[in-house]
Amino acid sequence: MLDRFMGLLLMKKTRSLAQSDRRILWGAQAFFVILVLLLAGAALWQAIDLQQSIQANFANRARLTAQQTANAVASAIDVHFRDLQFLKNSFFDLRTRGLLPSAQVLSTFTAFQRTHPNIPAINIQDPSGNRIIWSSRKQPATPLTLEKDFTPLPQHPGRLIGKTSYARYANAWVLTMRQRIEDNEGHVLGFIGSPFLLSSLNTIYIPTDLQSILLTNSSNQAISVWQDGHWAPPDTRLPASVGEITVPVPGYPWVLHVQWTAAAMHHAFWRVERVRLAIILTALLFLVVMDVFTQKVLRQLLRLRQYQAAALLAQQDIQRLNEPQAMYQQLVGIVVTQTEAIGAFIVVPEAGSEWLRYAAAAADEPALQAAMEQLTPSRDPSHFPYGDMLPSRAFREKTTQGPVNPHQSPAMMAVQKQHAALSRIQSVMAFPIFVCEDPEPSAVLVIESDLPEHFTQPLRQLLEQLANTLGLALTQWRHHRELVEAGAEIHKMAFYDPLTGLPNRRLLECHLEQDMARAERHNKLLAVCMLDLDDFKPINDTYGHEAGDEVLVAMGQRLPKSLRKSDFVARLGGDEFVLLVDELASQDDLAQVLTNIEDAISAPIALSNGKTVQIRASIGVAFHPPGGKETPSQLLRFADQALYENKANKDNREKSWVLFRSEVQK
Repeated sequence: MLDRFMGLLLMKKTRSLAQSDRRILWGAQAFFVILVLLLAGAALWQAIDLQQSIQANFANRARLTAQQTANAVASAIDVHFRDLQFLKNSFFDLRTRGLLPSAQVLSTFTAFQRTHPNIPAINIQDPSGNRIIWSSRKQPATPLTLEKDFTPLPQHPGRLIGKTSYARYANAWVLTMRQRIEDNEGHVLGFIGSPFLLSSLNTIYIPTDLQSILLTNSSNQAISVWQDGHWAPPDTRLPASVGEITVPVPGYPWVLHVQWTAAAMHHAFWRVERVRLAIILTALLFLVVMDVFTQKVLRQLLRLRQYQAAALLAQQDIQRLNEPQAMYQQLVGIVVTQTEAIGAFIVVPEAGSEWLRYAAAAADEPALQAAMEQLTPSRDPSHFPYGDMLPSRAFREKTTQGPVNPHQSPAMMAVQKQHAALSRIQSVMAFPIFVCEDPEPSAVLVIESDLPEHFTQPLRQLLEQLANTLGLALTQWRHHRELVEAGAEIHKMAFYDPLTGLPNRRLLECHLEQDMARAERHNKLLAVCMLDLDDFKPINDTYGHEAGDEVLVAMGQRLPKSLRKSDFVARLGGDEFVLLVDELASQDDLAQVLTNIEDAISAPIALSNGKTVQIRASIGVAFHPPGGKETPSQLLRFADQALYENKANKDNREKSWVLFRSEVQK
């Protein structure tokens, strides 16, 4: 590295410093610009992906809503037709051609209508279908909908539906409907009819972020709109939609449209994106701050004259190191080789004592380096001569010390008498090095020369700069270490159980989704195993909760070892664990894995109180086959239901696990 340093220094002398300075600044600026562009590109890609995901989510929920509503409309009309069928079969003597109901039938009609508020009227029409013979509600003899306006249903020829209209007086969509009255020979005696009010169908649910439901006929003409909890007129104004799902009403010539607006999508988008945007803006602000900070530091360094070229390259080398000891050794080596000093060393405080120990040293002669490494500076001023050495004073006073001639310091003269190699020293300086905002120096840099006037003003500035550079590098190293440690601790707290060290429910949910996707890709089975320790409570009651914790910790160590490397185990809480066993060709492949688990659990556990306990486990298993439609939460629930059945019958079972069966689900 020093050979590279010398080569670069010679090249620096032949170049224009102004031009090289501009290149360094432009390079740093370009680096941050590229980071900003990459960050902006990643944010844009995530936004596009989120938009597509939201669109798909809206479509799925709209499709489900449309299907449920279409089924509800069809079911309600079917019920109305069945009421007409019931009236026809119950109250007409088909062996005669008489259509006028008797007094007994009229009273029955009236009673039936009172108990069925969704039937506003009952009427009987002649065989032509164009004249009303009898009606439970006063109306003209000519019906509003004539025979030519009725259409038989393909699946039920005896059922006919007429035109649809919106009765504004009742704020209801009205469908005229009738059913043939035939004698035993199949001759049409007449019709029994009753209008159907869509307003009677008021149990429709639509998610708040979807637009109103639109019902149209086969010609795509609007019939009615479900809005604000009721059926509105067909001419109700609706906001412009950006997507819709259409579903036919089963058995009837109508179509349901469920639409959503751009505003709803935007709301759903920003509900998620605003968190990401805050993170992106924070990251951009951090990059800007780092860019400004880097530019400031570089400009300060690049203002130095030709004599500071060595310091600039030293800074680059030191900042690339990722360990303080290497930084110390690099700095003292550069000082000795580039400033004509005969020796340099760095001391750091020794924890729990008064001494400053050597961290790194370099000298032009081995004897001098050996002598320096034998020195023991002290922070105690009363400890002569070591408490009055120059590094000791720099540490206590927190300021630069020197240059000092050893002949002017009784302490330094006493030290030189102990080590003959130190007699070469004619001038010494010491620079305290601070890290972050620490009140005490973290190290002291000491430089020794065999020339009384060695430390000129430019050289002092250079050495001060080197000391500051080392402090900055140590600060960055400490910040990086703290960030790494904090990040690791946050990740551990968020995704791992503090007692057993196993993944927790949050990490389980993420892992389960990934395993399900991998099972689909590889066309393999995934087994979700819910495990519960049998007779765990008696251990707590007998030996205390500390013993119970020891059992759980033992399970946290045994379960991962008994699984395959590709499998996963998590603790849900208490004595419940979840195992994910993937890449299974068939259900039979799971037996050996569960046998290993059973053996690992049943092995004796030695407690710290000298007792030994032995437990068993109950396991419920649910499989996710290729092409399965189960969600992660459903798989966990299925496994839990199998576990419940297992524990309910554990006294009569042959093995510790039970597979989920459809009849287990309650």
